[in-house]
Amino acid sequence: MTPVLARQGFSDAPRMIQPTPFNSLLWRVSIVTPQADHEWLVSVFDSDARLNRLARRDFPRQPALDAAVAGIDDGQRLRWFAAPFLRASRETTDTGGVMLAVTDTRLGSPGYHPFSFALARETSAGEWVSLDASQRLPSPRVDRAAFLALWQAIRDPDTRQHQAAHPATPRHDAG
Repeated sequence: MTPVLARQGFSDAPRMIQPTPFNSLLWRVSIVTPQADHEWLVSVFDSDARLNRLARRDFPRQPALDAAVAGIDDGQRLRWFAAPFLRASRETTDTGGVMLAVTDTRLGSPGYHPFSFALARETSAGEWVSLDASQRLPSPRVDRAAFLALWQAIRDPDTRQHQAAHPATPRHDAG
């Protein structure tokens, strides 16, 4: 995979390669750049030619939110623990408020990452105010179809091409 990443301009980007949940046949390749997080699904059965055609899912980063996370004590601790594999986002609460959330992208599979935390709330002036304590947000549900899709992706490379073209599954609301 290293030559494929180099041809795409990711030679020096932080990377992580790990198996997808519950198997060792399908692997998730994660690359972090200042602009986006990039993820691929790679099978142990992929040929070199197939690796050159793998579809990539891109998840845009939000530099202003990354900077806000860096300015919060709990955000600094999370960055120490998991950086650069953290993705900051704005999450709307059930009451219409906005929270600054950070997701640890080291675990899960493309578009599904179970560990997210609310760190701050947004004021009416657009400023972030730290919460008294970070709050773990509920994980998005994974249904049986998601696991069947992983199995299908191991067996049929064209399925991975189709799955990579779809946007990320919507995340939960911060409660």
